[in-house]
Amino acid sequence: MTSVGMPRPDVAHVSVHNAPFDWALEIEGPVMAQTDAYREVRSWLQDQPASDSLGFISRLQSAFDCLRVTYLSGSLADGTFQIVELRHVPPRERPRLSRGLTEQRNLPLVATVISHLAPAGVDLSRLRGKPVNPEELPQDDEVVLDIIYPLPNHPGRHACLILTPNLRGYALDQWRDAHDHEIAHLATLFHAGFVSTAKPEKPSNGTNVRLTRRERETLAWIAAGKSYWETAIIMGITERTVRYFMSNARRKLDVVNNAQAVAEAAWRDLIPRLTDPGDG
Repeated sequence: MTSVGMPRPDVAHVSVHNAPFDWALEIEGPVMAQTDAYREVRSWLQDQPASDSLGFISRLQSAFDCLRVTYLSGSLADGTFQIVELRHVPPRERPRLSRGLTEQRNLPLVATVISHLAPAGVDLSRLRGKPVNPEELPQDDEVVLDIIYPLPNHPGRHACLILTPNLRGYALDQWRDAHDHEIAHLATLFHAGFVSTAKPEKPSNGTNVRLTRRERETLAWIAAGKSYWETAIIMGITERTVRYFMSNARRKLDVVNNAQAVAEAAWRDLIPRLTDPGDG
């Protein structure tokens, strides 16, 4: 049975400033109760380059005795998840996880957890490509849950750390009480350093997001600082049509405002180069 945990108040809080291509991270307050596992990974983070993502998740897996750890980032648009970064230990399970994400199984659940920016326990066995027979499902306290730790990211993209603790039932609850705030804090520290140094491979032009020529042209003029009215005059259409094109673009890019739409479209190389009429 799939379950989603409630937000946990003891998790380190984060705030994100979502100006295009410029976001800052704030962590409110220290981690109060520090276990040996936390201190071990925290010390490692201080001495290692932020780009060593596999080193981080391997150290986290060992220190907190987890069956598997996944660092994931990507974009969610039109019901399809486009993976940008996927780091996973043990590595032999990475292909199955990648296929599961691509085939969209359990993605609505994952997206819901990520959007709340609070850790939650879920059953991602289907996502890993393991067939489930309803008659053979174990009792709730026997299900090995994956814990998703959402992470702040650039506008229009999602990131999280997924852990599978080697525990279940009441023992898992105790483990989460002891370590959730520590893991969320460590993951946030790592992620902040990683995204500032990593240069992920961009998806090919239009991958999973199909904007029309007019939608792309509209985005280009909005990106250039033109208003809806100015864009309408330039393109020879009504302001209402400009708003319609931008609404479609925001929906397809899975963002909520024009600034995020411009950032996401630029990252995907979807904005064409235009010549301003004022340039002659």
